[in-house]
Amino acid sequence: MNIVVLSNMYPNSVTYRSGIFVHEQVKELIKLGVKVTVIAPIAYSPKLLNWFKDEWKEYRKIPFVENIENVTVYHPRFLAIPRGYFKEYWGYIYAITAGRIIKKILVQEKIDILHAHGGLPDDFGTYLISKKFNIPYVLTVHGAAVYAGQRIEPQFKKSEIAINNADRVVGVSNIILARIKKFTGRTQGVSCIYNGYKRNEIELDSESVKSNNIKILFAGSLIERKGLKYLLEAFSELIKKYKNIQLLVAGGGIIKDKMEEICDNLNIKHNVEFTGLVSHKRMLGEIQNCDIFILPSWDEAFGVVYLEAMSMKKPTVGTENEGISDFIIDGKNGFLVKPRDSKSIVEKLSKLIEDQNLRAEFGEVGFETIKDLTWKRNAEETLNVYSNILNQSNNV
Repeated sequence: MNIVVLSNMYPNSVTYRSGIFVHEQVKELIKLGVKVTVIAPIAYSPKLLNWFKDEWKEYRKIPFVENIENVTVYHPRFLAIPRGYFKEYWGYIYAITAGRIIKKILVQEKIDILHAHGGLPDDFGTYLISKKFNIPYVLTVHGAAVYAGQRIEPQFKKSEIAINNADRVVGVSNIILARIKKFTGRTQGVSCIYNGYKRNEIELDSESVKSNNIKILFAGSLIERKGLKYLLEAFSELIKKYKNIQLLVAGGGIIKDKMEEICDNLNIKHNVEFTGLVSHKRMLGEIQNCDIFILPSWDEAFGVVYLEAMSMKKPTVGTENEGISDFIIDGKNGFLVKPRDSKSIVEKLSKLIEDQNLRAEFGEVGFETIKDLTWKRNAEETLNVYSNILNQSNNV
């Protein structure tokens, strides 16, 4: 079976963390005997765009083709305007540039299935490529198309076309499935395949040592929807009552300066540590060393980091009606807080801070809940989707 994965969310030699979940699935598919080639288009970055953002300067360093852990990854460039302007048109250029590589592959061998991950431009671009070369495609929706994308009507219309024309649509949580059905009306050929987790070798922080303090860990990108602002507001109330707590914020992002300013204003800067962007191994090390893990984000399709925390038997706090609510049952194996609600965070964290036995219980039960959610299982279920599509094609 020969599969081509299309996703601009994919690790590369410059930014390895991007789309690591897609890469983990690809590696496991290869272990199952599937031949996989990855096309991970990169936004074209002429020197003029370097004036706008350092990120665009970094794009220029990514090679056209590279080998990442025995996976061949192509990085064709497509024209993308900074800040998402005219994004509803990006898929057309994406299809042209990625389609050239598809055409070259087809000269050598047949492609059985295209598998797109993500919203625009991946979804609509893959739809156009599928239509041109008559290759069936699977679309995995990770959240963007039915979260932020659906609020911008011209962009969502393109994603809607891609979703409704895919041979099979996969959502990474039941919350995503519900939103696919709500916003596109598609009810057939839609299934849920959960992401997995992988416990890599832990890179412990030599300065992080166990103490009598209770360490609360936030790990994620510093963007608004991750909910750090509300956690900081909650922490400013908690620290008044519990003197033995500390908060570690692991991750980098565009609102880091703003969050540090909030700490100053709340007079908690001496109790909150910002690590900045860290490696995945370092992140796992921080999870291992924490007492409580919390990520109060909204518009969160899944959140692999929750699984990583639960795999290490850490009491875990997520948000109601988001992807992780498929696994965390509030008060049974963790806590769920209301979105954008610092009072809810105070309430749930207080219970964990005060009760060591509850923390241990949530850790044990949480681990039992997610222990089988491996990338191997994810790949096996994905392979079944491919096989079903090919079997249906052969029977036509």
